Amino acid sequence: MHIFSTGKLMKDFELISTNEVCKLLCISRSTLLRWRKSNHFPKGTVLGERALYWNKVDIINWWKFHKRVQS
Repeated sequence: MHIFSTGKLMKDFELISTNEVCKLLCISRSTLLRWRKSNHFPKGTVLGERALYWNKVDIINWWKFHKRVQS
C-alpha cells in the first residue's frame, strides 16, 4: 500500500533513506539517481560520510506536484 492512499496524518519532519524513497515512489535506485542528476528532485541531506536522507513530506509533496503537472 502506498502512503498516498492511507489518509493518515504524517509528521512534519521525518527523514527517510534512499531505499525508503525508492520504495515509497516505486522506482529504482538508478531512476532516483537520474532524477537527482537532472536537478528536478528535492535535495537530500547527507548524514555521516555517505548516507543521504530526505524529508518524507518534501518527497510526497514533490511527487504530488509532478503527478498533477503530468496529468
